[in-house]
Amino acid sequence: MALQQVLAGQHVLAGRRVLLLQGPSSRFFTELGLALRARGADVARVGFCPGDRLYWTDRAGRYIAYRGQRGAGPDALRAGLA
Repeated sequence: MALQQVLAGQHVLAGRRVLLLQGPSSRFFTELGLALRARGADVARVGFCPGDRLYWTDRAGRYIAYRGQRGAGPDALRAGLA
């Protein structure tokens, strides 16, 4: 990917899928999701607590609320992404 494409905001991430799992309780992931989508990526975020949803907007991508048991993470994640 050329730097000129990124700076021009072209859809250099078209066809790419990005999964956001953990981050600070802030607007950081929302801003990241918006930037990734602006460049063509399909974005999903898994939220583990109400604070994760508080700062997320649907314009930034799909939100998946994790409601499973602590040890069931990988299986629940696979089911949620299917």
